[in-house]
Amino acid sequence: MNGVYNVVAVQDAARRITGISTQRGNGYSIQIVSPRYVSATEIERLLQPFAPEGGILRVDENRNLLLLAGTGQEITTMLEVIKTFDVDWLAGACLMTRRDV
Repeated sequence: MNGVYNVVAVQDAARRITGISTQRGNGYSIQIVSPRYVSATEIERLLQPFAPEGGILRVDENRNLLLLAGTGQEITTMLEVIKTFDVDWLAGACLMTRRDV
């Protein structure tokens, strides 16, 4: 692959990103995630123990978005954790209503 490769400390890597790509490679990248069933703030709290240092760049509560950063493997791991917790817990539940007779 042609291009310029910069070797920087991980704490400086997020500031060196020049764009956002939909493809994850082996290098350092940023991914935007929009949880469907759980708030981004709650996902951030659940993700903290699994995320690398600096892995959660920002939480946008108004848009319900998380900005994740890391290597391809780190982002894959964080997405798997999000997938585990971002579920519709009431899907398939039979809700009963009370009818007065």
